[in-house]
Amino acid sequence: MEHRRLKIRSGGVLDSEAFFEASREELRVLVAIMQNPLKFSSGEEIAEAARVSRARAQAAVTLFLEEGLIVREGDVTLEFEPRERDIALIDRRAGEIAEIIRKKNLAGLFADIAEMMGDESLGRDETEKLASLIRDLVLTEEYVMILAQYLKSRDKLSVKNLLAEADKLDRADIHTAERLEEYINGMEASGSLEWEFRSTFKKYVGKLAKCELDYFRKWTETYGFSRDVILFALDMNVLSKTSYSYPYMDTLLTSWHESGCRTLEDCERQHGINRERIAAEIKSKEIPREKKEKKSAAPTPRFGNFDPNEALERAIAKSFAKVSPDDEK
Repeated sequence: MEHRRLKIRSGGVLDSEAFFEASREELRVLVAIMQNPLKFSSGEEIAEAARVSRARAQAAVTLFLEEGLIVREGDVTLEFEPRERDIALIDRRAGEIAEIIRKKNLAGLFADIAEMMGDESLGRDETEKLASLIRDLVLTEEYVMILAQYLKSRDKLSVKNLLAEADKLDRADIHTAERLEEYINGMEASGSLEWEFRSTFKKYVGKLAKCELDYFRKWTETYGFSRDVILFALDMNVLSKTSYSYPYMDTLLTSWHESGCRTLEDCERQHGINRERIAAEIKSKEIPREKKEKKSAAPTPRFGNFDPNEALERAIAKSFAKVSPDDEK
């Protein structure tokens, strides 16, 4: 949450559904701000005044800010003047997200995730994306928290990673909290390498062969290539062979490594150089057209004035000309 003092919006509090649907803790936060306008500048101060946890205080402030019930110092004039624009003109998208947060009771969840990330609260864009994902994929609060805790244990917790992993798991038909726990336990048992492999190749179901992990270990640990480089090799593989082949990918990655490539840009440049060299080699080996034409039959050899064909014909004629004495009788 931004460190700016808060106040209740001038007029229209009772016109908002958020006021009537707010929880007891959220209403206590609202009352605390109403009694002490422009006093609080941190989540700790609000939590102490409202006698709620810091996470709940931050969640309530985020909800009421999105709904337009409270504003920060500097967003409007300090005097309690009517707002220049009506509540109906508040960004419709913010209202939709606030409704999702209320209906699914996500305010506390978002506050807990923000705290795990070391932030006061989630940003507006992060809140919108995460709320939309939970709605679209019909994810439970327990499911999202389990996934967030797992990413936190691997020092990879961010809203971006949370969205990406939830989307991948959905495509692998891992929808329930029980199935997610089973999957995570399998990942932890097999080690981080398998998790990285499955995340890269989107193979979340089925057992991996040893050779698959051996190739992946070689590319990531021995060669030190990032996931982007491996995915680039995968793309080049599919373009050349219509389906990916680990040996073919290994040939590509090995050639890039031996050429001193380290980054994706290095590999893309080297791949272009390799293709040009191969094309030049193929062109140099092409046989000229005139050399490909079929040669005519070789003439019958002659030895001086002696023609073998002519001699054969004369011998045959002479043999028919000889007649024995018995034939004459």
